[in-house]
Amino acid sequence: MKLIVILLLSLAFVGVGLGTAAADVDGTWGIGVTGQYDLPLFNLNKWFPSGGIDFGGTISRINNKTWTFELDARYTKYGSGDLEDRRFLWSGDGQEHASPQANSEMTWFTVTANWIHQFQGGGE
Repeated sequence: MKLIVILLLSLAFVGVGLGTAAADVDGTWGIGVTGQYDLPLFNLNKWFPSGGIDFGGTISRINNKTWTFELDARYTKYGSGDLEDRRFLWSGDGQEHASPQANSEMTWFTVTANWIHQFQGGGE
């Protein structure tokens, strides 16, 4: 996972300033990076009240005037929870128990692929 994140960030920094002056963009590639701080909502906020970092990268290719492909990868990590201190109700005996091996660190790595259709030839 670290290799993928490093690769996406490297592509973003290497690709800064690269572009084309031609009006025809068919077959061109694009890259982007994103970073933010997430604050969970609803019940997840009770477990991770201070949120976590979220960063990622996007690689996109304009196939023609109507179709664009995007590949987006994101990394999120929450580590401010209090699961180690919580007690859980076990249905086996109906009692609350501590969970000494609980870990309140949660890491998400997601990859999304999108095909985007531009209506009316992309605004021509």
